[in-house]
Amino acid sequence: MAKRGLLNDTTIRNWWTPKPLHDGDGLYFFVTKKQSRSWIYRYELNKRTRHMGLGPYPEVSLKEARFKHDEAKKLRDSGIDPIDARKAAKQIASNALTVKDACEGLPDGAAGEVSDRASRQADAAAPA
Repeated sequence: MAKRGLLNDTTIRNWWTPKPLHDGDGLYFFVTKKQSRSWIYRYELNKRTRHMGLGPYPEVSLKEARFKHDEAKKLRDSGIDPIDARKAAKQIASNALTVKDACEGLPDGAAGEVSDRASRQADAAAPA
């Protein structure tokens, strides 16, 4: 298994050179020429090299980047492309039915009754 944990918070916070820093096992910290900084997971699947963005720094910390890297690596190790899995999850989320969408097909006034009933049930379930 590849060495991991080569980076620390101080190094990342002070790194502004447009050159990637390797944390180990495919996790990289990139700085662009325009000084934007982000995390990338570089992996190979089916003889194809892929680069998966894990988020911008400092919004995504070193700890979070390592967690996201581990999750993506588990998918890759099981033969699933993490980029394709993320796209599929976003597609499912975008197709999800919202309460507002569900209420649009109800007769006038019925949507208010549904939300009032849901509020009463939530209040009843809340601990005193």
